[in-house]
Amino acid sequence: MRVVGAAIAAAVVWAASGELAWPARAFLVLLLAVLPPLSVAQADAVGAGAAVLPRIPVYLSSAATMWVLALLALGAGLGGSFAPNELGLVGMPVVAAAGWTAGLVAGAVALAAAWRALGLRESPMLAWLLPRTAVEKALFVGLSFSAGVGEELVFRGFLVPALEAATGATWPAVGLSAGVFGVVHAYQNPAGVVRAGLLGLLFTVPLVVTGSLLPSILAHFLYDVVAGLWLADWLLRR
Repeated sequence: MRVVGAAIAAAVVWAASGELAWPARAFLVLLLAVLPPLSVAQADAVGAGAAVLPRIPVYLSSAATMWVLALLALGAGLGGSFAPNELGLVGMPVVAAAGWTAGLVAGAVALAAAWRALGLRESPMLAWLLPRTAVEKALFVGLSFSAGVGEELVFRGFLVPALEAATGATWPAVGLSAGVFGVVHAYQNPAGVVRAGLLGLLFTVPLVVTGSLLPSILAHFLYDVVAGLWLADWLLRR
């Protein structure tokens, strides 16, 4: 049934995105119709046996996947007639970038604190993913950098303008991209999916306001490092 549903969703997305050139259209189908059900299926399959998986190969394969998706996003965006600035590939003054980045990291930490205050616990899969050894911690920083660059290029830099072009509206595009971002974090359980979606909304704000993806990339990277290396014990404490 999932395969049939994904095929129907792919046909709908393809038909609804006729305004886009084919590279962007094809990547949009991948992100909206293929990646979400694949992420859910993977979470279901891996969740029960996560504790027996070696972390380092998972870190490396996840980082590689993110870079592949980032390159596909760039190729689909630039090959789909989007200018670099439409994908958020523009710089901004250092002070402004630092201010936006600090605000985003603070907002992300506050969201994590709110989740804990509500009694919403982290999933076993997410707990297992956190690094333990010095080598794992070093590789986790690299994974965090890959996520910061890759996920922001894909879900903010490409997906928001692609959906905006397809729908003709900014905020529905922002909401849908955040929803997809949440679902691809299905391994974090339903509460984690909601939190990831809210983080997606948060990380979209500077792109919409300033046109630059830089603060979102920096904040995503820094938040993952802070949460994985320094806040992990607090987040997982019962």
